[in-house]
Amino acid sequence: MLFELAFALALHTQPVQALEATPAVKENLSQLIRSNAGHYWSYVKKDTLAPFSKYEGLVAGDPHLGNFSVIPVETIKGQRELRFLNIDFDDAGVGSLALDFARLVITVKAANDDVKIPDLVNAYVDGLNGHEHEAPMRIRELTSMPMSKYDKNDDKYVDHKTTAGKFKMIPGEIEAYDAKYSVSAISRLFPHLKVLDLATRPQERGGSLGSLRVWVLLEDSNAKQSIYEIKGYTPTSMAKYKPQEAEQSLIKKVQAIFWPGLSSSTYDLQTLAGDLVWVRPKKVPLLEFKKSDTVFVEELAAYDANLLGLIHGAQSKAFVNAVNADTNAFKDSIKALKQDYISYAEKTLR
Repeated sequence: MLFELAFALALHTQPVQALEATPAVKENLSQLIRSNAGHYWSYVKKDTLAPFSKYEGLVAGDPHLGNFSVIPVETIKGQRELRFLNIDFDDAGVGSLALDFARLVITVKAANDDVKIPDLVNAYVDGLNGHEHEAPMRIRELTSMPMSKYDKNDDKYVDHKTTAGKFKMIPGEIEAYDAKYSVSAISRLFPHLKVLDLATRPQERGGSLGSLRVWVLLEDSNAKQSIYEIKGYTPTSMAKYKPQEAEQSLIKKVQAIFWPGLSSSTYDLQTLAGDLVWVRPKKVPLLEFKKSDTVFVEELAAYDANLLGLIHGAQSKAFVNAVNADTNAFKDSIKALKQDYISYAEKTLR
């Protein structure tokens, strides 16, 4: 108790930027926290989780349940597969490994308070020590799906979103294109494909709050259509924690750590009319679940924690040794930060 009190008091001595809450986000604590990764890293950058926070590496920056999923990827040898991965590098960079895990715990607990922190810590520590957990059955079923079956499902997804080579306009979901980029400029991002149509996506959801998002309907030489998303680049939230290196060199290092052996073509940072943008295929979503699906949410959260532990542990043996030396203190510090930060966020909602 004395440890937790001292820890919370130490947090509140730090000057931090205010949590930003739009009217829509204010209605939901989970959305508020997910939309403010930069605030989190500003909030925790001084002595938080000491002594564990001093060990650094490449981190996800904004790990949460929605940022781990099953997606189609291509290996560097050209083989297509379905993999369960961290699927969002927007806020990745160099930072504290312990604080990256704490961010996962906080986002999970904000959305699903039934998930137990000891279960997350145990799964994470197993990962740190190289012990990979078996994936939940639902994930195993998805990753074992034949690519031919996946492709048929994806074709249906494209058909559902389009008609006669045009996007179906749906207010709040797919809206008329109104961005500044010309069709010719966008076409240069896809040199072997034909641009059939463009649409704009709303900007008010989750960690994508405030980011330009454009959908592009493309067609190849065999008349097969696909959808890509162009998302405006914003500096990684890790810059709130410490200075980061140049964007394109940083993302290559992040991809090597989080997606070893995989092609960057699935999720890449490119230049559009002088602006940096994320370019990635928009595919049929595979891993969908409801908050009320408590058993699966608990399984998924622990599996995410284990995966993050595997990635972190491979980068810093010193960090692994420090956590192993006093796992209870590590767990207590994670609990204290979770309680303090969520309490801080809840005050914004009042």
